[in-house]
Amino acid sequence: MVKPKSRQLVVFLIKPEFHNWEDCLKEKIDYDKYDISPELDMPGIIIIGEVREKQPKWLSFLQEGSNEEIKEVHNASTRALLFINCEERLFAIAFGYGHYMLKDDCYERGFGLKVTLNTVDPSKLRSLDTSNIEELTIQTRKQTSKSSSMDAFGLDILRDLMRMVTGEPLDQTLAARITGKDALVFNAKMFFRDLKEKLPKFLAAYYSDKYKEQFHWIDNLSEVRDPITLEKLDTLLIERLKKGEFEKIHLAPPEIVDWLGIEGFKYSTNKKTDDIYPDLEVEVFLRTFETEKLDLKRLKKCKILVKISAEEDLIPMWKLYDSIIFETFLDEELYVLTMGKWFNIETNFAKTVSNFVKDIPDAEVEMPDCRGSENETEYNKRAAKKMKSAVLMDRKLIQCDTARDKIELCDLFTENGQFIHVKPKRGSSTLSHLFAQGRVSAENFLQDQKFRRKVRQLVSEENKHFAKYFPDTKPNPSDYEIVFAFIDESTKQLPESLPFFTKLNFMQTTRALNLLGFKVSKLKIKKSV
Repeated sequence: MVKPKSRQLVVFLIKPEFHNWEDCLKEKIDYDKYDISPELDMPGIIIIGEVREKQPKWLSFLQEGSNEEIKEVHNASTRALLFINCEERLFAIAFGYGHYMLKDDCYERGFGLKVTLNTVDPSKLRSLDTSNIEELTIQTRKQTSKSSSMDAFGLDILRDLMRMVTGEPLDQTLAARITGKDALVFNAKMFFRDLKEKLPKFLAAYYSDKYKEQFHWIDNLSEVRDPITLEKLDTLLIERLKKGEFEKIHLAPPEIVDWLGIEGFKYSTNKKTDDIYPDLEVEVFLRTFETEKLDLKRLKKCKILVKISAEEDLIPMWKLYDSIIFETFLDEELYVLTMGKWFNIETNFAKTVSNFVKDIPDAEVEMPDCRGSENETEYNKRAAKKMKSAVLMDRKLIQCDTARDKIELCDLFTENGQFIHVKPKRGSSTLSHLFAQGRVSAENFLQDQKFRRKVRQLVSEENKHFAKYFPDTKPNPSDYEIVFAFIDESTKQLPESLPFFTKLNFMQTTRALNLLGFKVSKLKIKKSV
């Protein structure tokens, strides 16, 4: 009796609007086609692309599915697709480089991830691929030496975006191992004819909501990768820019920067003048060329040039598209463009985050408005003098045990035990530094006696009466308050004026600080234009 061989198959689910397999193929592709044996009762077609050199191992598997002899195939740039109709849907199974023959917009994004989450044993996960929403360019793969539950991966369900999962299915007859992203990759000992049984199960798993029992949070945030949806969103962005509707659009560096070392900015579209602008502004950028000529290609081609005090020449630092933060609704769903990527935000999750930040108490402290010409450092100095009941801690770096670099306690410390952290509202990446500063400072204040002693010495030099707040013994966190202050020229109140990812980070940080026992509050500092 012939035993089935171990196979690894890569399965795509074709979108329902693509009715025929011919519609799924890219143009200018040479291929040979072979019918599937009628006795297998599996409507479909085998497509073999360009071939040369070594014969691939999977050729024998495809030969099982056809009565016609598949001509000699070799393996340098071999590629093949198997299209199978199943329950009014079309599957494409790729071999070799076969997936490169598919049009980018013809298959369902996230199909493999959803099937995996609906079929995997939650206690037998092997690998997770995630992206962190604070640093969206950083992707992480976490693997375990043996099958484990989600808890073993240390995943933050609000901060990490799930991109790919590998594990063992609950039904071992379905596959020995399964991996899901856009495609579904599964390993199983099988014959060609076994696809007739497996594909309907994969389709049922895709339609199922069972994953919400164990992975309910997976729908909160998702990166948009479908080309058609991306085109619609980018079209909305261009339309808003052309109409001058900037309420939900602003520019911000896509990474944390040292603002003290930056003298100004210029746009690569502004070649006629030597003007350097003090801040990034959408309105200023649009004045550098004819707005009616604006399109996505120009937007992605434009660079932001940065004038750094230590450098004589302007440095092309970022793509302008990567610096745009834009929030919009499409088909009644919220989408956010940040750091060059679009994200879909689940509606109830967006409301939960906004309501949480809205309920964070307003700080009971009076701070002066920020002048239009002031940077953060200049403002903090003036605020400390005007408040009188606060000492300036901005730029006073202190070594601690838990951080590699020296850290700031805060920007201003008040006689009421308030740690005030101040940042201009420039975007998610800039404000993530604000929250990180508040969290790291609070943790070290509680845990590091040497840190408190160094702070006490610095504070005493400004006002000896403040030294009592930094004892040798562990302080009571409920006696202190962490104030996050946003310098903001918007007419809106908090949290409406904050980008979504900033609100999400704010919620996470507040929860962490509340667990430590600290009070947390928010404050808007008005900035004159």
